[in-house]
Amino acid sequence: MRIPIMGKGVTLTELPNEIAVYFEVGNCQQKCKGCHSQHLWTTDLAEWLNIADMRKYIESQKGATAVLFMGGTTNWDINPEEFLERIVKPLSKDYPIGLYHGDAPFMYDRENLTWIKTGRYIECQGGLDSPTTNQRMYYKTPLNEWVDITKWFTRKESK
Repeated sequence: MRIPIMGKGVTLTELPNEIAVYFEVGNCQQKCKGCHSQHLWTTDLAEWLNIADMRKYIESQKGATAVLFMGGTTNWDINPEEFLERIVKPLSKDYPIGLYHGDAPFMYDRENLTWIKTGRYIECQGGLDSPTTNQRMYYKTPLNEWVDITKWFTRKESK
């Protein structure tokens, strides 16, 4: 299985207390108004990677402690079960995995995930840092309980 990667790198801000290697998946079907990642709406210029390619890239990023998939993980080119089985599950044996999911029905077995961000971006409500956001970030505790950690990202409104 190969998926269209529009960008990749390392982030210190997307997953709490982690140095996360991220993969931006192309062909996002959400197409949210005001999206700051419109380059993910296509697969033009995508680098099509398989699990071996991803693992090689992750291992080249010394100090990485987690992996994050964001963007088009709900696109019509990706079979959700195959993505889970052939990409997420193998990587989850070595790294905690985060997934930014959007608004489509949740099609993934959460067993192999540690974080999940849900909710399409609504421009007037803002992202996770906004006190009015519709988006939610969840974390799976060591006891396999899902906890809403959105407040960890939300800035306080100034008075």
